[in-house]
Amino acid sequence: RDEIEIKRGRRRRGQLIDRELGTAAAVEIGLDQWRRARQESLRFVFPPPAKLRAFLFSPGAPAADDARLRQALALAIDRSTIHSILLQNQGEPAGSLLPEWLSGYAFLFPQTFDLARARELRAEVSPSPARTLGYDGSDSVARAVAERIAVNARDAGLILRVAAEGVAAGGASGADARLVRIPLRSA
Repeated sequence: RDEIEIKRGRRRRGQLIDRELGTAAAVEIGLDQWRRARQESLRFVFPPPAKLRAFLFSPGAPAADDARLRQALALAIDRSTIHSILLQNQGEPAGSLLPEWLSGYAFLFPQTFDLARARELRAEVSPSPARTLGYDGSDSVARAVAERIAVNARDAGLILRVAAEGVAAGGASGADARLVRIPLRSA
């Protein structure tokens, strides 16, 4: 008797346990489980890129109105480290809203990491209070990326706190900026 049973709504960790026990032939893994799965020489099937992670300033937030502050933060973010360490080389870092392969214009917005220039721009801005970066509280990868951005900001002299948002966090955090995940419906 041949049959396929599909269980939905199962947490990824539980799926991995099912695979290890031999009760599942295929599972979905998150980026935080990628290294372990590669060490076990599992076979991978990759869906086409379907998500964009972006840093968005909240409308009306004081940080959104100051171009020097926005540029200082953009220059302070070490996208290469986020891509290689946190995201395990999955995806493509971009300085533009969309990557080159999708937009054709990303080369106009280099993804420059220039901590010295970020510090210069920060020095031009009057001392400012800590800003808050919100992220989806149910997304462990978003949390890790948000925390790394906060470390990069601190290296440039900017104070950026991270705060979980969403149902898991009991509602919105009133963040000055948000790390968002946007599904790409089509090219």
